[in-house]
Amino acid sequence: FQMMVFSPATVQEAVDMTYAAFDYAQRDRNPVLILTDGVMGTIMEPVVLPEMRPEEEVRALKEALRATSAAGRWSTKDQEQSCRDAEELYKSWKKDVQVETLWLDDAELILTGYGICGRIAKSAVSRLRGEGYKVGFVRPKTLNPFPYDTYDVLDYGRVRAVLDVEMSIPAQMVRDVELAVSRRCPI
Repeated sequence: FQMMVFSPATVQEAVDMTYAAFDYAQRDRNPVLILTDGVMGTIMEPVVLPEMRPEEEVRALKEALRATSAAGRWSTKDQEQSCRDAEELYKSWKKDVQVETLWLDDAELILTGYGICGRIAKSAVSRLRGEGYKVGFVRPKTLNPFPYDTYDVLDYGRVRAVLDVEMSIPAQMVRDVELAVSRRCPI
């Protein structure tokens, strides 16, 4: 089975995505992953916490969870229907895709990265732009579902390459970038 995967680039995003993850997990009755790294764990930044939920709302959520977790035995037919339901659920996640982009209209080179590498790549792109280079930026905030549509609208007649920036050996997001770019330019 699949799960939604979010990758924060700031401590505030980590807080916001974590709160949202509980809502998505409750809504879908499905795990949600917050993908982060050791660098994020060492950053000290101020954050604004959302307001606490009213006790009545928390109680209602607990009751709803209790009611749905009292499952009995499943038949093969039940399991097949569960898989079909999961397929529909995954399709519905497309509306929850989150991505940050900058300067794609005239870019000849696109830097793409997630999490802390996305944050660093964004700084590099801003600096390169200041020096006159036509560089764009794509930072998937949602890694699953992946923002394939963002790469589909790039002008591959102008974009010479996409640079995947990761702090992972071997690189992992590059596979999704390869699928998204579909050999329209080098990666």
